[in-house]
Amino acid sequence: MQAIGPCQGKEVASLAAMLARAFAHDPLYEYVFPDPATRERGTAWDMGGVLRYGIRFGEVLASPEKTACAVWLPPGETDFTEARMSDVGMLNAASHIGEDADRRLNGFVHASEEHHRRIVARPHWYLVVLGVEPQAQSRGLGSALLMITLRRADHDKLPVYLETLNPRNVAFYERRGFVVRAEAPLPEGDVTVWYMVRDPECQGPLTIR
Repeated sequence: MQAIGPCQGKEVASLAAMLARAFAHDPLYEYVFPDPATRERGTAWDMGGVLRYGIRFGEVLASPEKTACAVWLPPGETDFTEARMSDVGMLNAASHIGEDADRRLNGFVHASEEHHRRIVARPHWYLVVLGVEPQAQSRGLGSALLMITLRRADHDKLPVYLETLNPRNVAFYERRGFVVRAEAPLPEGDVTVWYMVRDPECQGPLTIR
């Protein structure tokens, strides 16, 4: 039986398309791309950049069938730097997704960066994206992907940080030891971001739930 493992650059396009489907109704991408006709294409472009960044400067794990994946940035490498973003083609987003979508996406990014730096200053793991193909959800794939790095973080006594805009995800992560450290609306629209941290010192033995 195949196991969860790291992704390669040749898998970016298919994984980005999968994540676009997984996040089709996510509040962030509904906010960035309010027109459903352009949302999947725009989300896939954004996810492609995140995946390339993760493969090169972090870690991207996927299920054997590539129906779920997680993008992680490791301790000491949790900032998206302009030079690295340029290296993986994440800049000049407006030419790919339009100026309005780029402005909304940048508003989210800048607000999140400020909260990120304030909430967790010590070395930590950063869960950038965790997504599962809609037809494969509720089968434990997201939990299985998450637990691999949570166990590493616990072993090294390191916290784990993430953001989510989906209220249903808050309870999912709380069941796995995360605590909401801040919540704030985005600059535009009625959309809330929850900033969550998992502190290894507060955890017992890990089980998949």
